[in-house]
Amino acid sequence: MVVGHTAAKRRLIRRPRTFLAYVLMALALAKMIHRTAQFVSTGWDVRLAEATQVRLDARSPAELVFFAFSDRVTDGLCASIETAAMSGVDLHVIGLDHSEFDFSEVKHAKSKKIHGYLRLLNSAKLRKKYDIARNETIVVLADASDVIYMPKTPQRALEEYHTMRERLVPKGKALILFAAEGNCWPHMAGDQELIVGGRDYCAKFHEKAKGSSHKYLNSGGVIGPVSALAEMYREIHSSMKTADDEDQMITALVYAKQIDDERFGAQSIKNYVIALDHQARVFQTGWHTHLEIPGKYAERQANGAYFDATTGVFVNTEHNSTPPIIHFNGGKTNFLPVVRDILRRHRTDDETYGAIQRRVRARDPALAANCTVIDDSSLRAPR
Repeated sequence: MVVGHTAAKRRLIRRPRTFLAYVLMALALAKMIHRTAQFVSTGWDVRLAEATQVRLDARSPAELVFFAFSDRVTDGLCASIETAAMSGVDLHVIGLDHSEFDFSEVKHAKSKKIHGYLRLLNSAKLRKKYDIARNETIVVLADASDVIYMPKTPQRALEEYHTMRERLVPKGKALILFAAEGNCWPHMAGDQELIVGGRDYCAKFHEKAKGSSHKYLNSGGVIGPVSALAEMYREIHSSMKTADDEDQMITALVYAKQIDDERFGAQSIKNYVIALDHQARVFQTGWHTHLEIPGKYAERQANGAYFDATTGVFVNTEHNSTPPIIHFNGGKTNFLPVVRDILRRHRTDDETYGAIQRRVRARDPALAANCTVIDDSSLRAPR
């Protein structure tokens, strides 16, 4: 009896050890499987990222995607697309396909842009369709019918963006860089107050400008990582009282809130910081410059901006810069004449230009059918 009891006791003692061994073996196996899966997944992700990078680099010097929103084809849109192709910019125009971007319930044309970008940036399906490879992909969103892209826009815009990001934004935050202008629209028209309290409201932007005349946010041009822009447009949308809120007003309100939070020491939980291109390193706006005065766009303007006919570039004389993206947000009389002047100087029949033109028009039949305003071969520059 004693022997039997002792043997049973030993078996009872061995069983926990055997069970523990099984548990340890199972854990080790699970860990090995996890590591293998992680390796396979990581390897695939790397290969996919590398393949995507190669594909994007074949079109541009870095992972940079350009968009404009328009729900109709105009001469200005066609001209903007032409300068983009000349400059190596494969411009994606969204909004022409009303089945994809149907905002018929939105009456304000500028408001449709907010809804369009909100949908684009927050839809995995649309991101994939429009070549947005990763959350870190840098995206340029610009107005559609009054924007000019200068030669080497992708390289120059990306370089200036990264330089300002390192200077302006703390680690862990993304930079969203907007164009800046000299008019606090829609609160002011120059010195005239259009909205009660507008003068005081606009004064809060002055300190950030550090003496630049380009003090105010212009929503016609912005650059930043897609994830940060998606977050910002969600905030903009949540701040809207109606679907027709004016885009520049509501976007500036989000920037104004950031300034107020900084002023009062409020801790921001956002993943991005908004800054303005006060020195026109990427974006130049035309309001209150020679660019909007009929017949004077090529005359030098002190502390302003003009088109230098000698060098064929836009010059901001206040900050001694030559910005690559020009937005005629003021008077537009000079827009098409300037476009024609630029195309005569810079457009060639090289392979990149032709390939971009074919891609842009193939994506949307409306562009292929209607963009003929500046297809005159006599405008092409000599090789």
